[in-house]
Amino acid sequence: MRLSWPGSVWAVWFASASVVRAADLAPQIPSVANFTAGEGAFKLLPDVQIVVDSAHGLEGSPSALAFAQTFRTDLLSVAGYSWVPPVTVLLASTIAPGLPTIHIIVDPTREFTLYNGKQTLEGYDFEVTPYMYTIKAAAPIGAWWGMVTLLQQVASSVAKSAAHISIPVGAGLDSPGWEVRGFMLDAGRHWFDTSFLCKIVRACTEI
Repeated sequence: MRLSWPGSVWAVWFASASVVRAADLAPQIPSVANFTAGEGAFKLLPDVQIVVDSAHGLEGSPSALAFAQTFRTDLLSVAGYSWVPPVTVLLASTIAPGLPTIHIIVDPTREFTLYNGKQTLEGYDFEVTPYMYTIKAAAPIGAWWGMVTLLQQVASSVAKSAAHISIPVGAGLDSPGWEVRGFMLDAGRHWFDTSFLCKIVRACTEI
């Protein structure tokens, strides 16, 4: 299964990322439901460790590990890095300190809800410190959406042409509002090429 975003989708983020509030997340689609900013920033350098917690990281299909491997491929493209260390599966207590780390955790006891109160597996929360970006979700698909949010923030940081890719320190929580999301095109009054429609459909599966 290939879930990475097409280049044209990331181009939208590069073009629309010029307005960024200080010490806060950059605007994205869909917006993150809740984020409380702290002091400082997480610098995402080429030596970043991508670590999947071993407790539940291999469960499910796709597993959190499979999603993380796809995330790594997308990160190379979005960040413009030629190499990032391979994804590893470790206990949290064995993560090497001092290196920037993206830590992906699946915890089936966590609960996230839609606007109607029904539970969803697509939610996640995240915590950002100067050396650690932690994504926690109840299921692998929720962890994936957390990774997609990080990719959008990386794209926005790249668009600012800063010396380093950085994400504001803080903590946030996000989950979809509805079980089914959609996108409307006025095909009655406007012509859309088939290739464009395919790109839209592909992009909608990723937001």
